[in-house]
Amino acid sequence: MTETPLISWPPELAEEQLTALTLQATTYALSHGLVYLPIAKTQPPAPTSTIHAPLALFPSPIPRKLFEQARALQRIYNVLYSRVATDVQFLDNVMGEVEGVGKVDEFTGQLWRRWKRLRDEGITQSLQLGLFRSDYMVHLPDPSGPASLKQVEFNTISSSFGTLSERASALHRYLHSSTGYFGSSPCLQTANFPRNSTTSGLAEGLATAHSAYSVPEAWILFVVQEGERNVFDQRWLEYELLESHSIHVIRQTLADLATSASVDPKSRILTITAPSFPHAKGVEISTVYFRAGYTPTDYHTPAFYDTRYILESSRAIQCPSFQLQLAGGKKVQEVLTKPGVLEQFLLDESRWGDEAFSQAEVDAIRGSWMEMWALDEGIGGEGVQKARDLAQTLVLKPQREGGGNNVYKEAIPAFLDQLPTQEREAWIAMRLIAAPQGLGNYLVRAGGGTESAVKTEVISELGIFGWALFGGTDGKVKEKEYSSLLGHSQLPTPLWNKDLILPTEQVVSISIDNTSVFIPGSGGPQFGFRRTEFIAAVNGDHDDLNPLLETNTTVFHFSIKTDESKPLNYSHEYQIVFIEPNDGSHVFGIQLELFVGKGSPFTDPTGTLPAPNAHSFNVLDHALNVLFTAPFTSIQWHNFAVQVDWTNRTLAVLYSVDALPLQVVSKPAPNLSTPAGATGQGDFHFGVLKLPLVNPADTPADQGDVVHFGLQEGTTEGLLYSGVFVENASQGINIGHGTIAHPFS
Repeated sequence: MTETPLISWPPELAEEQLTALTLQATTYALSHGLVYLPIAKTQPPAPTSTIHAPLALFPSPIPRKLFEQARALQRIYNVLYSRVATDVQFLDNVMGEVEGVGKVDEFTGQLWRRWKRLRDEGITQSLQLGLFRSDYMVHLPDPSGPASLKQVEFNTISSSFGTLSERASALHRYLHSSTGYFGSSPCLQTANFPRNSTTSGLAEGLATAHSAYSVPEAWILFVVQEGERNVFDQRWLEYELLESHSIHVIRQTLADLATSASVDPKSRILTITAPSFPHAKGVEISTVYFRAGYTPTDYHTPAFYDTRYILESSRAIQCPSFQLQLAGGKKVQEVLTKPGVLEQFLLDESRWGDEAFSQAEVDAIRGSWMEMWALDEGIGGEGVQKARDLAQTLVLKPQREGGGNNVYKEAIPAFLDQLPTQEREAWIAMRLIAAPQGLGNYLVRAGGGTESAVKTEVISELGIFGWALFGGTDGKVKEKEYSSLLGHSQLPTPLWNKDLILPTEQVVSISIDNTSVFIPGSGGPQFGFRRTEFIAAVNGDHDDLNPLLETNTTVFHFSIKTDESKPLNYSHEYQIVFIEPNDGSHVFGIQLELFVGKGSPFTDPTGTLPAPNAHSFNVLDHALNVLFTAPFTSIQWHNFAVQVDWTNRTLAVLYSVDALPLQVVSKPAPNLSTPAGATGQGDFHFGVLKLPLVNPADTPADQGDVVHFGLQEGTTEGLLYSGVFVENASQGINIGHGTIAHPFS
């Protein structure tokens, strides 16, 4: 990635450098599983050889801001398509056989008819899983103007190349580490190579669905194509499920399933039994993951559609279901661009309540789309005429996945001449994305006639993966998540219970990754931060709670522990607990900081700083003075209580570890820079807010704007919380194990 304007790419290499880089790349790819099966008339049951996947020697440059924008949009898209897939009337109108595309497109009609039959007979499993990929390109219609991010399509079925893309990212990092790319470009720096954890992310989605099925010994079914060459992209996911989640996978084609799949008429359990399978009685299936079924050629006869119907009539969670596959149709993409349609899925508070998105988030989604319209638009064929007039700037798309089905530019008029009028509804017109010119790469393809790298101009797409588990009895969307209750797999702080186990209390894990970008109502996405926080609220409204909590003297309790499975990167600063008024300041804050004098401009304190290289908690007042410092040691629970006197505007701090009672570590100190009254009240946050490192490529002004600029690695990091509560100090302060202390003054 690069912060500089898009430049000529790739960098120039001498012939001997190119040869050396090609050797390094191909041997790395072959030894690290960035591979395909070779072309063959029939693939052998057990592979005996592989070839490396087609690869580019250099990473493709994309402005960092657009890269982060794509990541931030993914959460919204996850929810959007989950909601579309559960809106029966909308899908019937757009994709159905009576009013929608299904009446003119046979493939869409086949899928819709099976879904309609399921609804009529009663759907057994209401949960659905989506493993999504949103594809983007950089749009630069004016070389002297700003670049923007535009979506090509949103994939809801068989979103491939997730695991191989992770290995391609690792390949480029390896080439940089081993050769430095021969110093060919200042853009090729370690900080500009984003981490890619798609394999674990996709496996997490499948494992979450498996867990929701609640039969641990069940298996996951991968429905695959016959003669699949891209098998290793699937196998890496299979291995991750077994090694990280202890979940087994069975692979079957639709032809295999015609005889191997059965559904119990009473329990609706899906069982797979195969002659060569070691489990004689077959295995129960928790989740059906389709890496086939996205194209008509996968259904050799109508019986293949019936086989899929059998799978979907079971208790197993489908990935995707009929309706989620339909929701990914190009027609749905076009209809969503119409005025008011997107808003009904995201912005309508009467429909979604506090789960409605903001206008800024809706605008961000709309801003990622090119103009689209239906060919059957208008009574007089205006849609077709518009497509003729603008043919050189358009692509026509049918309701198909898998590539190779679109019609471009000069081919459009002749195609429209032979397209039957009744089939126009199955096609949409979309403005072409104006990709930057002068961007290329060195491409290496096995079996391409030469193993030498070929320099050529390329158009790169950016694919962002995500997942969502949705439906169920409450209709909620569980998408790529950042917090979870851990039951008793982690014990809470022992401060409040001598027996260590308090049935009513659970530990909460709060985590961040590179998609944890907050989009506020104004000011633009906070690309500098990675943040996930809980905000205290009553009846879903934090504004109603603040006046109740923040009068007289109140005490804010919380206990914090390292999450060993998601370690923090201590080269960064973190804000983890704070009360934030509307002006963005903090009445008090808990900071994790490492280096002396290296606090960001956002929180550089004026008081005493911790020793160098100490993983330390700092308790800060409103003016960013340090009231108390303690080392953030692992394994232990760190218990805090902050007494806030809202009338006299003072702060006191209590602290202990594990079961030790809380003790005063900072007596009441003035906090007079906090505004008095309601202006000084704010929301109580606890979670993980990770500040960036300075990016040397940013301007000095941008380096000071840590909210929107800076470097983040994109790793998954987290903290554990327990014992979070607020009490009125008029009745005393709980310091542990039932002991009450008087408020401190």
